[in-house]
Amino acid sequence: VSNVKERFRSTLADCQSIVDWSQRDVPKIYLDIVPGLPEGRDEFTRDELELLRPFVLIYTGPISYSLVAEPGSYSPSGSWSACFEQNTPTGDYTGEELDRIFDNFIGEVIREIREHAINSQNGWSYPTKITTEGPMRSSCEDAVAIGDCQRYWLHFEWGISQ
Repeated sequence: VSNVKERFRSTLADCQSIVDWSQRDVPKIYLDIVPGLPEGRDEFTRDELELLRPFVLIYTGPISYSLVAEPGSYSPSGSWSACFEQNTPTGDYTGEELDRIFDNFIGEVIREIREHAINSQNGWSYPTKITTEGPMRSSCEDAVAIGDCQRYWLHFEWGISQ
C-alpha cells in the first residue's frame, strides 16, 4: 500500500501545474494527514492552516487483486483521492471567476496525470476513471476557524499494468 501512495505522490509532484500552483520547487503533498500538528492539540489554528496552504492531501482507498487472463496471475487495482486546498485568492474576483480559475488548474492537473501515466516507466497504467468534486469554498462560519479557503477533490480508480 505504501508503494501505491508514494507512486501517486511522485506522479503529482512531477506535474508542473502543481509546482506552479504551490509556488515551491517541491510542492506540499501529504499522505493521509497534514503533518506538524503540535502535540496535545486536535487541530491547526487558522493562522497555521493559512501558512500551510496550498497543499495536496492524498487518501488511498481499498486495494484489490483481480485474476487476469493468465491463470494464477493477479493484477492489483484500487482507488485514491487527492484534496487540493488553497487559500482563496484575494483580489477583485467574483465567486464564479474563482471557481473557473480553480477548475482550469484542476483540468491541467488531470491532463498532466494522463500524460505521465501514458509515458510512465514505473508500472502505472492510465487511471481507469477520474471524478471530480469542486471547487468548494469554506462557508462564512468555517472561514472564522480555518480561514477563507477553496478545496477541490480528484478521485481516481487505477490498475497496474503487468
